[in-house]
Amino acid sequence: MANRCKNCGWPNAADRENCEKCNAPLSTDVFISYSRKDYVVNGKPITNSVISKIRKALEDNHISYWFDEDGIYSGDEFAGVITRAIRTSQIFLFVSSKNSNQSLWTSNEISTALEYKKIIIPFRLDESPYNDSVMMKIVSLDRIDCKNEDIAISKLVRAIRHHLPEKKSPEKRFFEIPQSAVGATVIMDVGGKRVKQVMAFNSNQDQNTLDSTTIFNNDNDYIKSEQEIIVSDDVSVHITDKKTPIVMLMGPTAVGKTMTLVRLVRYLLEQGYSVQPDRNFRPTSDVGYGKLCDSFQDLVNSAYAAMGTSRLDCMLIKIIDRIGKCVLQIVDVAGEFYYNKSNSTSLPPFLLQILHSSNPFIWVVMIEPYWRDSFHRLKNVEKIRDFKQQFFRAGDKVIIVCNKTDKLPFFLGNKIAFNPLFNLIREEYPGMVEIFENANPITKLFRKYNCSVVPFSTGTYTQTRNDRMIYIPSSPNFPYMLWKELTK
Repeated sequence: MANRCKNCGWPNAADRENCEKCNAPLSTDVFISYSRKDYVVNGKPITNSVISKIRKALEDNHISYWFDEDGIYSGDEFAGVITRAIRTSQIFLFVSSKNSNQSLWTSNEISTALEYKKIIIPFRLDESPYNDSVMMKIVSLDRIDCKNEDIAISKLVRAIRHHLPEKKSPEKRFFEIPQSAVGATVIMDVGGKRVKQVMAFNSNQDQNTLDSTTIFNNDNDYIKSEQEIIVSDDVSVHITDKKTPIVMLMGPTAVGKTMTLVRLVRYLLEQGYSVQPDRNFRPTSDVGYGKLCDSFQDLVNSAYAAMGTSRLDCMLIKIIDRIGKCVLQIVDVAGEFYYNKSNSTSLPPFLLQILHSSNPFIWVVMIEPYWRDSFHRLKNVEKIRDFKQQFFRAGDKVIIVCNKTDKLPFFLGNKIAFNPLFNLIREEYPGMVEIFENANPITKLFRKYNCSVVPFSTGTYTQTRNDRMIYIPSSPNFPYMLWKELTK
């Protein structure tokens, strides 16, 4: 009989010092809880099982995981090993099936994950109900249903990456940039290419917003490229077309505003519209804005569009039909300008200039189901209520765009059930739709709210081995529905 580690029971280990399990990394990204009946037949792993495919997908995406390969830990004597593995992982992946839901052992693992307040992602192989002992605690969690293996596993990888801390690319080099270089033009060798950079320094920048031009120095200080430092509070704007409606994309950071714009622009170009930035929106002396306008088409059509969304901030984009008429003007303003200000008097002048324009307005309120937590969702509702009171005018159109609806359980084959979506918005964002309740006693009889709801998905995002993000657009049904509502 093979020797087993006296500490954890791992085979082929004479003692703890030589045990690969005891000496494994103290922390992993994911703990996989599963039933061996879904993975092993006649003592051998099923190579084409969903669990095998999940493991391969995690490995391909450089996501570390803890997995009881041989099933030796399914006994009370090894409870400490399992507990440690769950405690030192960041995400708990529960592969839900008829077999795992009948297992007391997996129920105990879920209870342990709940005790340690781990992020739990249920991945459902079938529609069997959860074990009664954990049903009430996990039934409300956002789950991934495995109706199509490839799509479900892709969603799983995205969900895991969403919850993991940003990992720096091994391809990026780190440079010592002295304070004297701030504001200077520096030539650097980045990934074998010589890159011209105008240096700006902000050690408090949120690293979750980094794009492909990001460079760090040895102290992890954030260095912005020339194109990224264009928008500031004192930028000046001018709207030359005072008649064509302005679409305002509003919402907090990281709800998909800019990628919604990118997806819509791609769709409109395919439909024969001309889409171009208004070069007169900002002064001719604003050289950076001119460069952004020059690169607009390249950016929105790039496979790496998701890595440069900050370059579309504070840009007025005109949608022109086949006969040369401007149909709509669209403005995307970074979420922090809306939501990081305590009141309207602290809004930057350029945003107030836009809001005080005489143009008709279409307000596109961007939300995501299960975004962050209930506190931040309620804060989002309060901000929208404040903006409506101060800036919305009679006759303005309001569209609530719910991004990532393709991840919802009632999204089936590019079709969305609107009533469940509407109810979900009311549950996740209490008071949101009530902000736009119709006060007219007559029209209220057939239109309760002065807003519409549009389901949306920008598309999918795949991380490459060198940490670049490839964007794959969503079905054209999504931008079609949004465009139809915008032009109604």
